[in-house]
Amino acid sequence: MTRYLLPLLCAVLLTGVVCSVVFGSVCALTWLDDWLAERAEHTKREGRSDD
Repeated sequence: MTRYLLPLLCAVLLTGVVCSVVFGSVCALTWLDDWLAERAEHTKREGRSDD
């Protein structure tokens, strides 16, 4: 029983880690994209007000 349980546990943990990394990366990229867009919009507004 233990012989089958250990590889299964490792597989579940590995899957969890991979999912966390992928999900974290997607969240980070989404946040970064939003932040860059917001920053670009802010920069555009600043440029317009200087004219």
